[in-house]
Amino acid sequence: AKYSPEAFVRLAAAAGWRGQARWSDGANDLSLHLLVQAD
Repeated sequence: AKYSPEAFVRLAAAAGWRGQARWSDGANDLSLHLLVQAD
């Protein structure tokens, strides 16, 4: 399944993580998320 960046951050938050940064390619097809433990 492919998730939008916003949907991925919500999924990560449900698992106890928080998005700190995101990098993506020029077409916004691929992205890399930096996750940290939620407070």
